[in-house]
Amino acid sequence: MLGCLIASTNVNAQAPVPAPVPTPAPTNGVWDQFGLGVGLSYTMNIGDDNRVKSAEVVNGKVRVSDEENGIPRVVLEGHYFFNADDGFGHGPFVAIQPGDEEIINAAAIGYMIGLRASEDTSSWNLGLGIAADPNVQTLGDGIEENEELPEGETEIRYKEETKYGVMILFSTSW
Repeated sequence: MLGCLIASTNVNAQAPVPAPVPTPAPTNGVWDQFGLGVGLSYTMNIGDDNRVKSAEVVNGKVRVSDEENGIPRVVLEGHYFFNADDGFGHGPFVAIQPGDEEIINAAAIGYMIGLRASEDTSSWNLGLGIAADPNVQTLGDGIEENEELPEGETEIRYKEETKYGVMILFSTSW
């Protein structure tokens, strides 16, 4: 009878099953979608006034000898991507170009798209925005390109002003 008891116990006995260990869910918090990057940009001047680096008077008329209406730059950027979990993200960005004489030479805001590897935080990004350059040299008031100097003027005057441009940005983030 003891053998029957042992046999019946062995038939129903099973090894204990460990309880599953819960894996933490991805956070997908607000801060997870922020990124920082470095990029190359190109800014095209918008507006009527040229960004004049130098000009001279030739035969009594003002001739611009060097202008800078298209500007390539290396910029630092920060962005926020919506729905970046599926490898594709999009959202706003801000960018700055550090300067030599000023701390910030230019600043931009815009919208960008980015491609990201599934489990990676780095991405390749393409953005379009508006850039502001706070210290751009232009011809002084009353002085026009290809026109004579105003009466009483003997040399070209310049002024510095803020100019805006359209920026296209290609960046990578980490």
